[in-house]
Formats: sequence, C-alpha cells, structure tokens
Amino acid sequence: MMRTRLPASILLVGVALAAACGDDDNESQARERAEQLVEAARSTDIAPDLSVDAVRSVYGDDAPQVCGVLKDDPVNITTWARVWRGAPDEHVDDLVAYDRLVVDIYCPDQAARFDEVLDDLHVDS
Repeated sequence: MMRTRLPASILLVGVALAAACGDDDNESQARERAEQLVEAARSTDIAPDLSVDAVRSVYGDDAPQVCGVLKDDPVNITTWARVWRGAPDEHVDDLVAYDRLVVDIYCPDQAARFDEVLDDLHVDS
C-alpha cells in the first residue's frame, strides 16, 4: 500500500478548522451558560438587570475566578469571606444566592465544596 503525504498547507488548514470548530463550541457553551445565569438571576430577582454580555465578560466560558477558587485556591476563599462579610446584611443573602447560581451553572461538580465554604465561613445559604 502506497502512502501519500499531505502537503503542510493542507494540514495547517485542517488544524485551523479543527481549532475554529472548538472555538465555536466554546463560544456556544459560554453563551449558553451566560444565558442560563441571566435567566436564573432574573427569575429569582437577584440581578434583574444582568445581561448576557456582562456575564460573558466576567465569567468567560468556565468562571475560573469562582470554580478555580473552589477547586484549588483556598487562599482566595478568604477574599470571598471578606466580600460576604463586608456587604450590608440585607445583601449577603443575595450575594451568596448569586454565587450559588454561578457554581450551579459553571461548575456544578463544586457545589459540595461551595457548601463546605459556606459552613467554614459560618454563612447561611
């Protein structure tokens, strides 16, 4: 059986197309998650003016500043605690509820860890 070699330019085009398709998938997933968060935040009246564009600019497609902290960055959890504890009492529940929505949508596998953080910080959800 005779093997033929594809020209490098064809291989590069193939790689570029595969990357573009992956980008489209990430783009689609980012938009879908943002839409879910906006819908949930509006339906619970936590953030009635939240927009998909705002969510996407803050969280991208995987909310690393929330999900990453829960996964492997316990130092930044103290920053979270300061935000929750520094907010006026009437807003803490909304902040925690909003963060819960973010976790449920962007990294549901970290929901139990989020509950541990709440318990450790003595914050009610």
